[in-house]
Amino acid sequence: MVNNMHFSQKTLKTNHILKRVDLKLFLRFLTAISETTIGITSLQMKTGTNHTVCTKYITLMEKFELAKLDVHESSKQIQITERGRHALLIISSYFQ
Repeated sequence: MVNNMHFSQKTLKTNHILKRVDLKLFLRFLTAISETTIGITSLQMKTGTNHTVCTKYITLMEKFELAKLDVHESSKQIQITERGRHALLIISSYFQ
């Protein structure tokens, strides 16, 4: 019973987050990181967003395990995961 309640709360929280996400912008982020490992500044330029918006979407992608953030010395690189590639296909087919 406790596990079901936890799952329900997690699902509600996830749905609440997704309602506040622009799927076209989310698709733009996934597409940008799918090509190659990319730095945060390059990602901002490719998606046309500022640092705050970029950070929000990176955090969201990490939360759902769609991307992985690697920190090297003074730079941060983001890379798509296999799960992210599947999400990219699903979301892009939604807009076709």
